[in-house]
Amino acid sequence: MKILSQVSVFVAVTAFSYLLRKTDCLDCFTCNNVTAIPQCKATRTCSSGEVCYAEHTHSATGNVFSLGCRPAKMCSNLMTTPTAITGSLVGRSSPIDSTCTECCMDQNCNRQLCQSSYPHCKDIPKANCAVVGAMLNICLDTQHAKFSCRRFCGLCNFYDGFWASWMAWSKCGVTCGKGLQSRSRTCTEPAPSGGGLDCVGDLHNNKSCELSPCPVHGGWSAWTSWGSCSVTCGIGMQRRDRSCSNPYPSRFGDHCFGESRDDRICLTKACRDGGWSSWNVWTRCSATCGDGIKTRTRLCDNPLPSLLGRYCVGEPYEVSLCNDKHCSGTNGSWGQWTGWSTCTQKCQLGITSRHRNCNNPEPSNGGKHCIGSSFQIKNCNEGCCQITQGNWDNWSSWDDCNRKGLFSEHRTQSRYRICTGGEICFGTSSETQNCLF
Repeated sequence: MKILSQVSVFVAVTAFSYLLRKTDCLDCFTCNNVTAIPQCKATRTCSSGEVCYAEHTHSATGNVFSLGCRPAKMCSNLMTTPTAITGSLVGRSSPIDSTCTECCMDQNCNRQLCQSSYPHCKDIPKANCAVVGAMLNICLDTQHAKFSCRRFCGLCNFYDGFWASWMAWSKCGVTCGKGLQSRSRTCTEPAPSGGGLDCVGDLHNNKSCELSPCPVHGGWSAWTSWGSCSVTCGIGMQRRDRSCSNPYPSRFGDHCFGESRDDRICLTKACRDGGWSSWNVWTRCSATCGDGIKTRTRLCDNPLPSLLGRYCVGEPYEVSLCNDKHCSGTNGSWGQWTGWSTCTQKCQLGITSRHRNCNNPEPSNGGKHCIGSSFQIKNCNEGCCQITQGNWDNWSSWDDCNRKGLFSEHRTQSRYRICTGGEICFGTSSETQNCLF
């Protein structure tokens, strides 16, 4: 037993030293004599060497809670065994009376302490619940019955909901400029149960936030009007501009994308119309005697028409007759007939042909063309051809039965054979018979 006592003291001192190192500047919920733990919303920053604590006292008038900071050595005195240090729990009193005292060393941890004592269910000793219930039917007034005749009215599992602490604010909803932050809370300290009232108020809360100003990206202004054409006649260029000033880029914003200058072709009036040059000399006459022609040309290059200029009006060439002198002509004469062509049929009646040209000599200088036909045809192979007799192939199989007509009850089928090895076979090439069924 002496050794065990020494071990307990050593553990207690070690735990106390550990607390002194780890509990600097804890934030704890702080309140005195509240009737419900969720009512404690204020916080306090503890001094060095202090930890959070919570006390829960059962009294004749109801439950009373006190939370705040206290020296860690007061909490270490509450420990009774070395195994009492588990997690963030530093100390806990023995449940020998109606008071619960617990300590912890995490931020804002003391609103979670003594929870096992919170659902303690009993009636106020001074209240005669049977009489009050019979006279006033207090159980119908749940909000009063839960404090005076809790067990009598069967309200041990009846709790009105109460808000837990607000969660931390979310990050600003934008990366620059003005935005919103939000936070939420839950109706869990305690949650409503047994028909208790839900929490009253907002589940979510928003507030505005503002970060560093956003970059301003540049925007193009409207195009200016087109400037004057670069030439007074012909093809020129004209220009228009715009600026990156709607708005100007600032705070590291992007410059405008695209071109600030635009050019296009412009067409004004024609610089000049075309004009004819002088006629060239007449060409030589096309014939040395008899009727002939001669021509002459001119160009629209005096001056050439400019772009958009009009072309010259009139014809670029002239034709005239020439050489009225009569020519002595040569009459044409037939050349030799060609040989007869191959007969169009190998046997039986066919035709063959031959032709000649008027080139011995050709007519010239007004001479007459040859008289007569340049083409002849005649019959050929007037004798009879010998006909070769062929042989029938085997009959094909009978085909499927077919009706002779739409309303006929008779069905027929056919078969066929082919004549090979000659030009003609004696007999029929097909047969038809009635179907047998």
